[in-house]
Amino acid sequence: MTGADPISVDVFVVNFSIGVWDMPFAGRVSALARLMDWWASKEGVLFVISAGNVCDELFLRGVKSIALEKANKNEQRRTVHAAMRASTYDRTLLAPAEALNGMTVGAVSKDLSGHVLSDQAGIMTLEDDGDIKPQLTSALGLGMNRMIKPDLLETGGRLEVWARSSGDGTRLSIIKSQRTGLVAAAPSGGAHDTWKTRGTSPAAALTTRAILQAAEALTGEGGPYEGQELPRQTLALLCRALAVNSARWPDDARVLYDEQRNHLGLHHIRAKEEVCRYFGYGVIAPELMQRSPEGGVTMVGIGSTRKDQAQIFRMPLPASMAGERVPRSMRTTISWFSPVNPARAQYRLASLEAVVVSDMDNEKDTKWGLGLKSDGPDEKIVGRGSVWSKHMVNRILTVPDFGENADIPIRVQCRDAARGGLSPDEDIAFAIAVTLQIEADVQYDIFDEIEQKIRLRLQRVD
Repeated sequence: MTGADPISVDVFVVNFSIGVWDMPFAGRVSALARLMDWWASKEGVLFVISAGNVCDELFLRGVKSIALEKANKNEQRRTVHAAMRASTYDRTLLAPAEALNGMTVGAVSKDLSGHVLSDQAGIMTLEDDGDIKPQLTSALGLGMNRMIKPDLLETGGRLEVWARSSGDGTRLSIIKSQRTGLVAAAPSGGAHDTWKTRGTSPAAALTTRAILQAAEALTGEGGPYEGQELPRQTLALLCRALAVNSARWPDDARVLYDEQRNHLGLHHIRAKEEVCRYFGYGVIAPELMQRSPEGGVTMVGIGSTRKDQAQIFRMPLPASMAGERVPRSMRTTISWFSPVNPARAQYRLASLEAVVVSDMDNEKDTKWGLGLKSDGPDEKIVGRGSVWSKHMVNRILTVPDFGENADIPIRVQCRDAARGGLSPDEDIAFAIAVTLQIEADVQYDIFDEIEQKIRLRLQRVD
């Protein structure tokens, strides 16, 4: 990868699914995570890291096993979440999942093929078919300085648990069986060449596959960089941005947010932190890493900036959207590899964010020119890592008013996160992904409109 005679100069993504079981994250970044952060910043390599599996029994105080089995799924979820919250510090990320520049992947308790559930008393699942919930064993965030970890979730196989009464409560244990899980290759020589596996390791493997497929879509036929040999760092940053940009909070995450907000009162940021602890930015959607969503368009870009500097990306607006009272959403994601300094309390040195600033009066437009408001992780939370991602929607169906050649000036700006640790001469490379979507049936195609405008700009530059 590097050195005088590198073996794999083109490798841009590395899957690392080895959690150090006796090194749970407790606020200090492990030596292995620091090595990965340095390597990513220096060589432009993306590490896809499994969050880790915490297979210890979970104790549900004050709940009998029979009552748990008879409860509906919502009641079970609330009971289990309360027990998880009480044991948060025993179920944290396993090193090196806390790495700043890595992509940490948690697991969803879901299969990708048919399964046969047990009908034995005491053995149960904690989700219905179609539910999108984190595995009971998937290690929890947050990361260093309360940054979002895990970054996202992917399918990790459905879990079965054994509930047994113990003292004044119930203990939940994970059952290892071949009834559920993801089908994986098995060592040869036995009766079968496949077996079923579960956990954050297969989730990280599926995420790595999605990244490789996205890289192929970027440079393949019809892609935005068709026929180009992109540098390793560029591919890594683009795929990381697309992965997070594709992630969505499932319904269960929003239910959890509502419950936590009711529990915490007006502390909505803490409620969203609790959701991020389980779901990160959401569940990855590999298909949205390769193509635009229905009724929308995804644009990508690359650039670099320095301390106290910025670069502006002008996103063209489709003229047909002007004057239309339709639901719309916008996602903007920036990915970079921040330099780090383990000797500083502020381990991360470079912080990037995207803002929209008016060309006329240099005023910040919090509604991003389309009457949008933030939805998903809070802006204060997304600003703590080396991925910045914002989801915005128009809750009130206002009518946007703009001209034929209007655009949204998205300014990607960089600041020193360590108060003197970032050199003003250091270039910080980044990738940006933006998705604009109309979430209703309309008679026009904003993809075609924006594509034509971008092509015209490129022709004028040439």
